[in-house]
Amino acid sequence: MPVEARVWAHETAITRIKINLFDPGPTRTKLRASVMPGEDPQTLPTPQQVAEQIVPLCAADFAESGKLYDYTSRTVKDFAVL
Repeated sequence: MPVEARVWAHETAITRIKINLFDPGPTRTKLRASVMPGEDPQTLPTPQQVAEQIVPLCAADFAESGKLYDYTSRTVKDFAVL
């Protein structure tokens, strides 16, 4: 997916369209609980908490494009850093 996002970000660089990826990291869901039964779900953010961080990234004044937002570290990263 990073390759496609980088290409699309490059193709839309002279437009107002911004292309970024969002990595929510471990999140408190039923699916996660079923595959990680020993994990304490209270140590994980809820889907709602994670979703709240997506909204600012969709704002018209968010300048970054071709990047990855890492929810766990709350940072915007270059794909090369992954």
